[in-house]
Amino acid sequence: MASTATHSSVGPGRRSRLAVIFNAACLVLGAVLLVLLVVKLDLQQVGARLRQVGWAFAGTFAAYVAGLVVTSAAWQCMVDPARSRATFRNFFAAFWAGHAINVLTPGGQLGGVLRGTILRDKVETEELIASLVTLTFFGYVSQLAFNLAVPLLCLALLDLPPRTVLTVLAVAIAFFVPMTLVYLFLRRGAAATIIRVLQKLPFVHLKEPEAVADKARNIDARIREFRQRRPRPFLRAVLWIALARLLLAAEYWVLLPVLLPDRSLWWLAALALLTQTSAQLLSWAMTFVPSQIGVAEANTTLLYKLLGLDPIVGLTLEIARRIRTLIGIAIGLLIGWIIGLRRTAKGGRDGTPPPRAPVALSKGGS
Repeated sequence: MASTATHSSVGPGRRSRLAVIFNAACLVLGAVLLVLLVVKLDLQQVGARLRQVGWAFAGTFAAYVAGLVVTSAAWQCMVDPARSRATFRNFFAAFWAGHAINVLTPGGQLGGVLRGTILRDKVETEELIASLVTLTFFGYVSQLAFNLAVPLLCLALLDLPPRTVLTVLAVAIAFFVPMTLVYLFLRRGAAATIIRVLQKLPFVHLKEPEAVADKARNIDARIREFRQRRPRPFLRAVLWIALARLLLAAEYWVLLPVLLPDRSLWWLAALALLTQTSAQLLSWAMTFVPSQIGVAEANTTLLYKLLGLDPIVGLTLEIARRIRTLIGIAIGLLIGWIIGLRRTAKGGRDGTPPPRAPVALSKGGS
């Protein structure tokens, strides 16, 4: 859809430069904040806590990779096999490479473009776009549900300062309204609505807008009808996405018994869920900061201090996950590079067009 639109707005280059400068400034300020945190909390103590993590780091990295695996499985469920010849390995490689780009770039949207580029010769175009939109939507909805449920669970099960837990709940509720609007937007036909809005903008010109609108409506129909046409894959996708959310918390959980050995595993599991929820809310609020560097560490450090726990534990958790992220980015970029080399060697295409379903979708759906 983006390829059919040309923009002639005033000063796009200048705005792009300003955006780059702003993001770079956020990155520098975040790095400075991280250094100040480590120094203020005592570098030696932070180092000692990181050494204490030891082999538990392998557990948090395993949970991270498992999360990528199950999310890739959810994405595959969202694609109609009749319109695809991609294997799970293709989905997994595309997802990990896109994940690496999302972590490196503010907003976390360019990874979706890379995923679509990688699979463009293996999945029918409209089905691919619909699956990427659905995957993003499922991710937001599942996280939103966890964000609301986890603070309530902690209030009921954990002996923690209620004011802090209620603050996390309040922030989660604040995100509920816009996400509900997104849901309603999709239900009403997001893609077609976008086309209609674009047509009204003076600085955007669409080639063959009716053809683009037809494709947009087709994508909308596929998103809406996923549950009704393919109920079993839909259920599997929901279960995989829910498991992915739990694995995000598991990244904290495998580290906490080492750092807080006097607490029970169930108590630590609830604390891990609360930590992950707080981190996710911060990620949404600070999406303009690349990788949330500095602010993620400050957030968890402050959370643990407000919870009456050792703030160095919170900082150690995020530094360990930061190391995990760097390793994950390196692997994801390597995967993307290898795929790029293979595509170049094959001339950009493997010569076999992606499959297409013989019957067009209707415009109905729930």
